[in-house]
Amino acid sequence: MMSLQFYNGRAKGAKFVHKAILTVSDPYTHVELVFSDGVSFSSELRIGPRFKQIGYSHPDRWRRVDLPFCGAADEARVRYRADLLATLCQRGLVKYDTAGAILCAATGHDNPWNFFCSEVVYEVLAPEIAVPVLNHKMHPQRLLTVVEIITDLHALK
Repeated sequence: MMSLQFYNGRAKGAKFVHKAILTVSDPYTHVELVFSDGVSFSSELRIGPRFKQIGYSHPDRWRRVDLPFCGAADEARVRYRADLLATLCQRGLVKYDTAGAILCAATGHDNPWNFFCSEVVYEVLAPEIAVPVLNHKMHPQRLLTVVEIITDLHALK
C-alpha cells in the first residue's frame, strides 16, 4: 500500500531549511510519497522531483498516513507520472521551486513549472484521488488535510 510520510519541521534535530518553511500553525514542512516497495518520491531542494530510499527511523520526525484508496493499479499509474516528472527534471524542464516552498504560505508565490515536495506529490496523486487540480500553493499541511478528507470519504463507502 502506498503511504505518505510527513516531516515535522518542529521536531528536535530538524534542519534549518525546515525551520524556514514552517508556518505559525502547521508543523509539517516536507512530504514523501512512499510506494509499496519502499521507494520514496518527492521533490528535493537543489534537485527537484526524484526517487530515493529513505529510512523513516525517527517517529518523532515523521508521520505516516496510509492511502487505502489507492490500489495496485493506481500505484502503477502514480509511479508512471512520478517517473515522467523525474525524467523532465533530469532534462532540466522541471525544477525544485525554492521560492514557492518558502513563500507560498506567506505570499502565494508559485511557479507552475517548478515543484516543491507537496506539489509534486499532489501532482502525481490527484488523478487517482479524483480531486480537481488544487496544486498551486499545496503546502504539506494542506496536502495532509486533503488526504484526510478523502480517506474519511472513502471509509464511508
